[in-house]
Amino acid sequence: MSIAEKLTTIAENEQKVYDKGVEDGNIIKYATSWEYMFYAGARNHLLPYIKYNDTENVTNMKSAFYKNDSVNEIPIVNTSKVIDFYYFCNGAKTLQSVPDLDYSKAENMSCAFQNCKKLKKVSDLDLNNADTVSYLFAGCEGLNRVERIQARKATNTKSMFNNCPYVVTIAALDISGSDDGSTMFYYCANLKNITFEGSIKAKYLNFSYSELLTYESIMGIINALIDRSEETTAQNITFGTVNLGKLTDAEKAIATEKGWTLV
Repeated sequence: MSIAEKLTTIAENEQKVYDKGVEDGNIIKYATSWEYMFYAGARNHLLPYIKYNDTENVTNMKSAFYKNDSVNEIPIVNTSKVIDFYYFCNGAKTLQSVPDLDYSKAENMSCAFQNCKKLKKVSDLDLNNADTVSYLFAGCEGLNRVERIQARKATNTKSMFNNCPYVVTIAALDISGSDDGSTMFYYCANLKNITFEGSIKAKYLNFSYSELLTYESIMGIINALIDRSEETTAQNITFGTVNLGKLTDAEKAIATEKGWTLV
């Protein structure tokens, strides 16, 4: 191959690289969906160049960073129109913080941060438009503290904190619309402090794995329970022997008189 031919080949390859960069950039800039956009690290090289309003028309962030093992933080972008965050950062094992995005239009937050192993702290999250937050932080083994989560519209909070063994404090949690709280706090062995804002009507709540719960937290839960005394079937709420041992009979009666069975 002559020198001229080699130079031509180099130029063609450089043009291909440039064209691919333009193509990827346009995909980002003009997208209405980020579904699987950075799946498993794809296009991570573009993250430093993303501008806030590149996502102003995006409505779908489903699985955008699913299984992305090399992203430590998510860029702050315009998510004011996004309604679907399903599997958003699920399995992003190096993610260290929940991005401070606009979740106000989100309807589906299910599994959004599941299995983010290095996530340690969650700041305030307004999820009041979400219908489901199930498995939201399930499997976040490094999670230690949650400041405030408002999800008062969500009817499904199943397994929201399942297998978060090192979470100690959930400072404020509003799940007053939830009907299903099953396995929500399974394997939360170090949970000590939890404060519920609003009422609790969710069925199948189980705190028996959290034997370190403070007396104040337990009483806060009991006081937040809605009155089901007019219903034909009592609903169970499980605290386990250790936690129930922290209460007097009179304190237990607060729950039973509202139609709940303490287990």
